[in-house]
Amino acid sequence: MKARNVKLAAMTAALVGVIGVGGIMAYLTDTDSKVNKFTLGKVDITETEPEWDKDPDPEGVTPNQKITKDPTVKNEGDVDAFVFQIVKIPVANVVTANEDGTRNPAADQELFKYSIDSTWAEVGHRDVMDGGKVIAREYLYAYGSDAEMTPLTPGSSTHALFSEVQYINVIEGSTDNAGNPLEESVQQINVQAFGIQTSDLNGGKTAPADVWSVYANQNSITDVYSK
Repeated sequence: MKARNVKLAAMTAALVGVIGVGGIMAYLTDTDSKVNKFTLGKVDITETEPEWDKDPDPEGVTPNQKITKDPTVKNEGDVDAFVFQIVKIPVANVVTANEDGTRNPAADQELFKYSIDSTWAEVGHRDVMDGGKVIAREYLYAYGSDAEMTPLTPGSSTHALFSEVQYINVIEGSTDNAGNPLEESVQQINVQAFGIQTSDLNGGKTAPADVWSVYANQNSITDVYSK
């Protein structure tokens, strides 16, 4: 009986040795991760003219007539945007009349005039040339003041840049700078809107000239607008 007990004890000791060796080889390990999701914002603007659209493309416009036109920018995106508008007005060398009917000498003049809303500021303008003649004049406007632009929040719209345009008092028989009679001609006022993000913009730029410079550089616009 004693021999049997000794043998069992020896086998037990051997099993303990095997378990001990296994424990030395079992390393404690762990891993973890975290995925950060970034939803990228989008600048998306639209040019609208709510009042103009009610009676677009008027015909038979006469000198001094005022026409409703209300270029407005809406932010359709999901981030704040700084916005600009460029207005292109046709120019012709014409003779105009004063209110009392007296004539003015022929001169290059913009065929339409308007007054901008106080929520917009002129950044500058430039002449558009063709064949050595000025055929149009472009004006660059910023939503805000001369010193600082106003952020346009998602879903909101600017005030209209202006509410109407007026055809100047051109004397009958005038021609445009290509020599074509103004009567029964089609004259166009082109308006374009531009938008750029407001945050992290070249060190926090907010002045209209600085913001436009960033936009122009990124989009390879070489036109120079100056006051």
